[in-house]
This record gives sequence, structure tokens and C-alpha cells, in this order.
Amino acid sequence: MNKRYCESGVSPSGQRGAVLAVTLILLLVMTVLAAANIQSTSLELRMATANNTRQVTFQAAETALKKVEAQIEAAGYIKANHQGCTASASCYDVNCTGGTCFSGTYSSGDAQIDCDIVPTVTREPVWRDTTLDVWATANRTRTIPVPNLNQDPQYIVEFLCFVERGDGTAFNASFPNDGAPLYRITVRAQSDNGKSNVMLQSTYRLNE
Repeated sequence: MNKRYCESGVSPSGQRGAVLAVTLILLLVMTVLAAANIQSTSLELRMATANNTRQVTFQAAETALKKVEAQIEAAGYIKANHQGCTASASCYDVNCTGGTCFSGTYSSGDAQIDCDIVPTVTREPVWRDTTLDVWATANRTRTIPVPNLNQDPQYIVEFLCFVERGDGTAFNASFPNDGAPLYRITVRAQSDNGKSNVMLQSTYRLNE
């Protein structure tokens, strides 16, 4: 029996086998490319989600700062909570009792100009002091509600003594009680999924 060959010298069954092999290779390449594309898309989605979470948490911390500043403005300066105060949760003291902190010296009878922010104890700044650990210790921070977060941001307020008012009012030995109280606010906000933490600070001069 004579075998028939096509003009190229390859039998039809051989051609079909070659086509199948090429098709399988193309399918394999397409599968690999598709898997890589899915992985890349998934990574981009996770990155976008993480960035959005970070932005929401950052905006919440900024909102909290503004709210705390407004609270300080509304409350005004209460001398009894700053000068020689140790017996109330409203006191500005070295242990940040009630979320209000003061590490310097401002004793009863002192003029504003005598207030000194040199710490009475040697330690890290209160917001990162692992011994004091304000963020994890009860009654050493306050919280304030903000939109878009289920967990209210924590904050502390530090009293930084007095500075010039900035309106031309003299604050010196001749005018020792004409200063303006200065505060540092530190806010710590955490996203609802716990994966994003933002800490922001501002200094606020209270001109009454």
C-alpha cells in the first residue's frame, strides 16, 4: 500500500500533532500571563485599600486635633489646673493624669515667667515613653469622637508654660504675668481594621 504525503512531506496526522502542541504551548503562556495579571491586580487592589485606609485614619487624626484645639479655646486657662495642681484629674501633672501632662515646675505663688518646662524627671517625651506608656495605660489619655472611625482617637495635652502673645504685649520681668499658655496636643488614631496607626501633633497658643 502506498502512503500519501502532502507537498511539504509531512503527513496530515503529523500536522495535527504539531498544531496541538503549539496550541497547548499558547494556552500555557496565556494561563501564566492571566495568573500574573490577576496577582498584579490583587496587589494593586490591596495597595489601594491600604492607602485609602491610611488617608481616612490621617484625616480622622487631623479632625481630632482641630476638635481638641477648639476645646482648649472654649475652656480657657484655669490657673488652678496648672499651678501646683496634684489632686484632681484636671491637673496638668507629670503622670498625665486624665490625659493632661506637665513635666516642668510651676509652683503656687510663681509668676507665669517663672514657669519652667525643664522636666523634673529624665525620660523620653511622654507620647513615646515606654515606662509611662500613656497610650496603653488607663486614665492617661482622653478620647474624642470623629467621623469615619468606630474607635475614637486618643489624645494627650501637654502644658508648655507661657510664651509671648504675639500681639505686641510685653512678657518679661516687668510684665511677668502677661504671657499666653502654650500647649502641645498629640493625637493617636487607629483604623477600624487595626492596620493603620497615625500620630499627629500640634502646638496651640491660647490668647485669651
